Amino acid sequence: MTLLHCPPFATWIKASIIVALNDGDTIDNDIMHVSMPPTMEAMSYRTMYAYGNHIHVANAKEHLTINDCGLVAIFEQKCISSPNDQRLVLAKLEYVGQVEEILELNYGVF
Repeated sequence: MTLLHCPPFATWIKASIIVALNDGDTIDNDIMHVSMPPTMEAMSYRTMYAYGNHIHVANAKEHLTINDCGLVAIFEQKCISSPNDQRLVLAKLEYVGQVEEILELNYGVF
């Protein structure tokens, strides 16, 4: 298995916006807002309902008869294969885990 080096999201999105603007593209206002950091205050929750799923943080399930804190996701991201090889490769990054914390971040307009 080859380990890929992927830039953090904040670095990647800012660089992508700069490239798009230099190419003469217009950037959607929602993308511009998400590229800015959120406020320093965040709300923490033990449960949430989103996209038809009810999700709990892992330590909330001890009092429940259901177990819905697990996550499985596959993300695609362009990454470099090593610091010496700067060619971008589309990689499928797999994640399996459980929800430890649910945070609500405030980006102002969202």
